[in-house]
Amino acid sequence: MFDNNSDPKTTNQSYNSEKVIRGVVTRIVFKNEENGYTVLKMNSESSSEITVVGKFVSVHIGSHLIVRGNESSHSKYGSQFNAISSTETEPSSAKDIEKYLASGLVKGIGPKTAERIVEFFGEKTIEMIHKQPDALAKISGVGLHKARLLQEAFTEQ
Repeated sequence: MFDNNSDPKTTNQSYNSEKVIRGVVTRIVFKNEENGYTVLKMNSESSSEITVVGKFVSVHIGSHLIVRGNESSHSKYGSQFNAISSTETEPSSAKDIEKYLASGLVKGIGPKTAERIVEFFGEKTIEMIHKQPDALAKISGVGLHKARLLQEAFTEQ
């Protein structure tokens, strides 16, 4: 997803060897559109919210990421994780799929519509978006246009 060479101005001290963290993006704090340098908050599976910095080509709130890198301490911003590489994965639980759909991935798919979609298809929602997007049109508030936009968004991701 990206190639990251940590900016020496932002990283004061690296204090751990390489680690792998899996989690969900909860907030984009900063993004440089020119070079992809991003500061984001992520809820990891192993701990509470962490700050991750690195060069990301494409990332948004609700993205499920596996990031590889190391922890460091910044003199001004404190503890952060310097990502060397990342891979975006699809959410698997119904709750995570609902959050992902409601994240703004597709204009017009908000929390209520995401809830209806996941109530209808459950954990097979992503499979249905990929393989049978027209089936989503049966759900109130979705329609054929939004169903196809969802499929396109997932294909791009």
